[in-house]
Amino acid sequence: MHSRSEVRSPTDAGGVALNLALLLLLLAYLATWTLIPQVLLSRKRPPSMVAWIGAIFLLPFVGPAMFFFFGTDRLRRKRLERRQPKPGSRDERNAPKFDFAADEQAMVTAVTRINRNQLSAIEQLDILHDNAYFDALHERLERAEHHIHFQTYVWRDDETGRRFLAALIRAARRGVSVRLLVDELGSFETKDAVFRPLIAAGGEFSWSYTLHPRRNRYFLNLRNHRKLQIIDGTEAFVGGMNVGREYQGRDPEIGAWHDLQLRLTGQAVTDLQDSFLHDWFFATHKRIDPSDCHRGKAGAHRLPALLVESGPDSSRQPFLKSAIALCNFGRESIDLFTPYFVPVDELVTAMQVAAARGVRVRLMVSEKNDHDFLVKIGRSYYEQLMDFGVELYEYGEAVHHAKVIIVDGRWLMVGSANLDARSINLNFEINLLIRSPDTCAKLGQTYEPMFAASHQLDLESFRQRPRREKLAEGLSRLWSPLL
Repeated sequence: MHSRSEVRSPTDAGGVALNLALLLLLLAYLATWTLIPQVLLSRKRPPSMVAWIGAIFLLPFVGPAMFFFFGTDRLRRKRLERRQPKPGSRDERNAPKFDFAADEQAMVTAVTRINRNQLSAIEQLDILHDNAYFDALHERLERAEHHIHFQTYVWRDDETGRRFLAALIRAARRGVSVRLLVDELGSFETKDAVFRPLIAAGGEFSWSYTLHPRRNRYFLNLRNHRKLQIIDGTEAFVGGMNVGREYQGRDPEIGAWHDLQLRLTGQAVTDLQDSFLHDWFFATHKRIDPSDCHRGKAGAHRLPALLVESGPDSSRQPFLKSAIALCNFGRESIDLFTPYFVPVDELVTAMQVAAARGVRVRLMVSEKNDHDFLVKIGRSYYEQLMDFGVELYEYGEAVHHAKVIIVDGRWLMVGSANLDARSINLNFEINLLIRSPDTCAKLGQTYEPMFAASHQLDLESFRQRPRREKLAEGLSRLWSPLL
């Protein structure tokens, strides 16, 4: 006969197991709090830090998992060694000389220091809108003789993507060195198999690999958003255009689409080439001899240009600070065009101050948008801009995807960066700042009719919008620190 102390009912055993499981669950939850010091050391904006700490506390396991995959906005990149100066390479001896007005020289000095680079130059510059870009790029790919470096954020497996893939395959078969770099998160619907024919033809393909567990990369929130094509080291295309039918306005669900890409020759191509070589090295760990890629002659130093290259491998925020420098430099007019407007406070302040100084500041946002919730976030900032005299325009005839800043009809900045927190803090972006009154005038011929066709918001009328819209905008804005 067993004593009572030796007998345990199944209910008692189950209770012990349950208590043990709850204890382990509590300990696991408390262990997730160890992420809080990482949040505090991340140098994020205070609202973002508060939001992430709140998520870790209030969303057990879900919040920490979100921070692990989406909260990181910095990564380390081993950079290629600086090249030794060679004939035709970018060093102080080859820096172009331009005569700037005093205020221009101060702005150029600030932007070069912000970006830690040198003044460069463009020999020939063309603006390519919409399908003109796709036709010009395709024609140039067919004439490539030495190499093609093609980088994009989105590559669709549709008729547009297949057209350009076929051109790259033809180039590889005739002996051209083809390297294609695509962001794996921006193109998550496109499979690896799409690019196998290019590899079979002798070309090279790689995802950008910000997400690569085998390389200890879990940066699900980071993107390589750059759109850049360099052919034979002599000609480059840079701007905001991806590869897919919607970017040609051929997607019936999205409809019309407007965008632009710059085509250029000259010394600035070398700077753009260096950007691609660093991105290719990060993605593939393969080094490319720069002297084999910088094949063009320097050419005439016709237009001054500065490379504005930003990304999560730097905490300097060069795009944001360059945009602020432009706002501070403007004396007569500042026109800003962006499809996505989710600004940080520093940019809002710079626009407010410029308008308060008497500068005409116009912001055009695409009302027709492939991400409608971002429009609501942007509208939550409109009042505080219009209150200082900033003119707000929403363009609704098409998705306007171009990212452009024009200052005083003399300087323009064009590239891949949007006026949003993602481009400022999370994405690898590439822009060019250029002095070209002629190019600004040509852009004006395109954009002035768009301003006229846009809906200009009136401050008092905007304040009278329904309360439900204000609540929706405020709710959407809560997510902006986490973007």
